[in-house]
Amino acid sequence: MERKRLHGLPALARTGADSKQGIYTSESTTLTYQRLLQLTESIINAAYPVLVDATFLKHSQRDAFRRLAIQLQTPFIIIDFAASENTLRQRIAERQQQANDASEADVSILEQQLRTCEPLQVDELAVSLRYDTEQPLQASSRKESWTSILKKLDLSDS
Repeated sequence: MERKRLHGLPALARTGADSKQGIYTSESTTLTYQRLLQLTESIINAAYPVLVDATFLKHSQRDAFRRLAIQLQTPFIIIDFAASENTLRQRIAERQQQANDASEADVSILEQQLRTCEPLQVDELAVSLRYDTEQPLQASSRKESWTSILKKLDLSDS
């Protein structure tokens, strides 16, 4: 949504742009992550927790947020959401059919993301948790599902 907001577009606007043109150029992506960093800093400085929802395909994108967390002396964790390629394709098809999501990603975008995604590096793995999005949603509502996240953030009771 921030990408579209930066370009003065409503969230559900359809630009028809592919992954390398219009609002999806590398320059636009850089501006989008810079804006997300600014928003994150403002929210943390206002004493609120922040969850940044973005693809974070590049190590440099993830590292900028890690460095900000260090600078602001705030807990930092990467939640690595995982799903099979088939599940991702199915979700894209469903989202396109519903036409009520800000994302314009289609299968060609997914394929590009799968080709260009930089895996988590060793230093990132130390602060990350992998979450299997193919498990039933009710499984993630149990307290024990979140214990490891809270421990990594040093927010658990135990």
